[in-house]
Amino acid sequence: MQNVSGTLHRSTTIPSTESGISPIELEVIRDEQKKELVEQRRVMKERNGGLQCYLASQSEERQYLESKLYEVQEKQKIEMHLIKKNLPTTTSGTQNEAMKKNRAAK
Repeated sequence: MQNVSGTLHRSTTIPSTESGISPIELEVIRDEQKKELVEQRRVMKERNGGLQCYLASQSEERQYLESKLYEVQEKQKIEMHLIKKNLPTTTSGTQNEAMKKNRAAK
């Protein structure tokens, strides 16, 4: 590594005529690196697009399941209200027995 201003160090070396890399070879290396970066970006965009589609489908599925759960909960609330409303108040039996009788009557 070459020393810059006597205190800072660069992470890459600066090619010189002693290293044997010509300006044309440097340009070829840069072009290859640029092509690799472009390909990596393309792959990342493709993966990101796939992940976005997956996330959207999962969000739709979640919304569907939430609405179904809400419907079931509302049905259960109504059924419980009707059961409680139709339960006879008995002193000899328990509420469970009364609920069983009520269900059997339906």
